Amino acid sequence: MFIMKNKKNLFRGAVLLLTVLFFFPIDAKASDINVPKLLGLYTQTNADNSYTVRITFSATFNSTCYIYRKPLGGSYRRIGKVRAAISVTSFTDHNMPSVSDYVYTVREKGMGIYSNRLSDYDHEGLMTIRGRATVTARSGNLNSRIRWRPVKGADGYRIYRKMDRGHFRLIGQVDKNRVTFTDVYSRTFSPVEKKEFLSYGCYLDTSSHIACYTVRATRRSIDFDKISLSPFEKDGYYRLQAPIIIDFKKKGLDRGCLTFTSVPYANLYLVKLIYKDGKKKRYYSYSSLYSTNETYIDSDVPIRKGMDYCVYAYATRNGRTISARSSDFTLKYRNYSVHDILYIGDSITYGSPYKTDINRYIFSYPWRVMELTGSDYYNAAIPGATLAYSNVSTAPFHRFRIIKDVIPRIALGNTPNCPPGLLTPNKKSFSDFDTVILLAGTNDYTDLIPIGDISSDDERTYCGAMNRALDIISKANDKRIKKGRTPVKIVMPDLIYSDRCNNFTIRQSRFKTKNAIGFTLKDYERARNSVIERHKSQGLKIYRFHTKSFVDQKNCPYSTADNLHMTRYTYEKMGDSLTRFLVEKVWPD
Repeated sequence: MFIMKNKKNLFRGAVLLLTVLFFFPIDAKASDINVPKLLGLYTQTNADNSYTVRITFSATFNSTCYIYRKPLGGSYRRIGKVRAAISVTSFTDHNMPSVSDYVYTVREKGMGIYSNRLSDYDHEGLMTIRGRATVTARSGNLNSRIRWRPVKGADGYRIYRKMDRGHFRLIGQVDKNRVTFTDVYSRTFSPVEKKEFLSYGCYLDTSSHIACYTVRATRRSIDFDKISLSPFEKDGYYRLQAPIIIDFKKKGLDRGCLTFTSVPYANLYLVKLIYKDGKKKRYYSYSSLYSTNETYIDSDVPIRKGMDYCVYAYATRNGRTISARSSDFTLKYRNYSVHDILYIGDSITYGSPYKTDINRYIFSYPWRVMELTGSDYYNAAIPGATLAYSNVSTAPFHRFRIIKDVIPRIALGNTPNCPPGLLTPNKKSFSDFDTVILLAGTNDYTDLIPIGDISSDDERTYCGAMNRALDIISKANDKRIKKGRTPVKIVMPDLIYSDRCNNFTIRQSRFKTKNAIGFTLKDYERARNSVIERHKSQGLKIYRFHTKSFVDQKNCPYSTADNLHMTRYTYEKMGDSLTRFLVEKVWPD
């Protein structure tokens, strides 16, 4: 009986204890509830100059969390609540006042027996950075140099880049003492980006692709386990490309169609008519065209005597309108369509690196001359070709030799030997062309062709091959003269400056750096000039066309796509200049 009685008392005691616990909860302390862990705070400006703040933290899954905000030196005020996610929880304050920086923190509401209590909170909190880093950048083919204004209170900066119309990606971080960053593409591009945007794994053609940058200031907590990021320029910084007028077709006596390239980020194009008023030019807006997904854009325009054309591209960058304009396009040289031009050279004359079906012709200086003058032309340039002959090549590919694969074939009225589909068929011989433009020597320098003697006819040397080529053209010229036709005019552009010397990532001037047999590119040019003088003294009409204004040591990273081949804009500039040279210096004779 005693045992049974004690068991009944024990049972009654347990029931009483549970009843007390259920109706009278234990007085839980804030320290008994998990304190949310603050992770990051991200500030961004709105169109009305207010701020949006997003705070991230971790807390007990499915718990209710309260977000607090206070001005510096003030007291916390609850501004919202959110249910905790499994891992990272976020809350967005859409209207932070713009008068001061603010501090944010979070408290978690207890669950179960702790449901009437709140946790402690991170007393340091996360403070906003309202300052914004205003970015500028100068992009070349190997790197971009980025600069920004310092932000008060920052302890460092994060640099982001996006390509063309992609998304921003973090590419670097620096401490608070630095407000510059050099983006070396070969180091910061992913393997996918290198394949899509870079040539030889390191060169970016800035006329084909846009690198856009933005920067965020950072402030880390005392123990570095949480971070606050400043607002950033949503559009970032990029340089708006200029449109290129690539074609003009007549549609009647007083109407024409202008074709120009579309520009990434541009949202509006303005076609302008240009009239000359004495020595001044006057520009009149003619038509507005909105951005499309097309690669090229057409615009109908009127045709008037003395009228030129240009195109402006406009974009909005971080709330400000920016613009870029094409070079002027003129029809005043179109009456030179009687001329027939033969171009001989390598990839620079062919138009590399633009080899696709769409742009293999239009981004070259021969095309530009044709568009401006209306002249007929044949481009016999072969990428990678040397002028002289050699049965040994330093390149991992087959090199064509102009003196063997081009000159003799043109002399017979045949198509040059070249890779299948590279050149259009040809049936004209040298005597059918009144103008020959010959630019070769870059690959002779690279392929270690000896310069030779200026009076030599040895085709295995640069001078010898040049002499043989000019002798063949001279014989064709004699035939033209006997038939009562105008003498052939030969234009020899100077060799184009280059910074590529068997190492694609280091700038080394070919004008100063000797190749493996001891010659600079300038040595080849000087030898060529001596050969020119020799043939001019024998009556051949030869004209030197200077190219140093297009590419030099200073602008090479911007005027070339890969420190060798010119950008679209430089080809356009050379074509414009060569057209004027032909009209003013060559053809009047």
